[in-house]
Amino acid sequence: MRATRAGLSGAVRRPAAAGLLCLALILLGAAPAAAAPTWLAPVDLSLPGKNARDPRVAVDDAGGMVAIWEREGATPFQNTVQASIRSPGGAFSAPLDLSLPSQDPTLVMTPGGEAVVLWWHFQNPNYTLEASTRPPGGSFSPPVVVQSLPVGVFPTAIQAAINPSGALVVAWINRAEAELTEEQEEEEVNPDVNVVEASVRPAGGSFSEPEVVSPQPFEPGKNTSGPSVAIDPAGNSIVVMTYNDGDDVLIEAAIRPPGGGFQSPVTISEPGEDAFEPDIAVDAAGNAMAVWERFD
Repeated sequence: MRATRAGLSGAVRRPAAAGLLCLALILLGAAPAAAAPTWLAPVDLSLPGKNARDPRVAVDDAGGMVAIWEREGATPFQNTVQASIRSPGGAFSAPLDLSLPSQDPTLVMTPGGEAVVLWWHFQNPNYTLEASTRPPGGSFSPPVVVQSLPVGVFPTAIQAAINPSGALVVAWINRAEAELTEEQEEEEVNPDVNVVEASVRPAGGSFSEPEVVSPQPFEPGKNTSGPSVAIDPAGNSIVVMTYNDGDDVLIEAAIRPPGGGFQSPVTISEPGEDAFEPDIAVDAAGNAMAVWERFD
């Protein structure tokens, strides 16, 4: 992985001549008055010898930076989540190992510099969702387990958001078992359905017990996917997701007020056509906007 200095940053991913992937970060530095800002030369963040992929970067209001990526292991189940830290005006640190074997890291950061990294950890024979927190100017904490998936369930998503105080919401896909009718049992219908689960962490606190936020009761074939999350400064959390109700693919939204549980999801897209790829954003006053694709 490579890097530079900055007000604006971008991650570059490309194969080297030897066939390895190198993660790079190039930074746009502040320039003297009347001079155009210029990009500094890229610097390597990941070490040579193994592929590095899926980079993420976050910047706080003071200019502190955290970059993360996934470094190739001996097998697909042996990848390592790594991080590099840069204080304002300083250089990026050597790579830090956050978790092995792990994959699909996600990074969120507060304006004040608190960073949280989440990933899927392969804890034979199943996957667990783990998180590590770094306070401003501090070190990453040992991983904590947010959720443990059933054996045979493969992770497909992690979506997280954090507010300025450090309150966080995270959502992911899990599997649940629907109750079958006698006819469905005779037809040997697959009872497994994908559901969206979520957990919240108040500022300075611990992750809540995971909750299913997608529509219930569970019915065969009615799967949920594609979560997106947001959290406002007051701690109100929102999860939007795609839900196949058997006729249409709809967009559902579930809200959780501070200190409470998630409310039952409501349908926010119109029936009659399929909707996909939802995204959610919220402003400082708590006003939220959801967008999605709709087949017409």
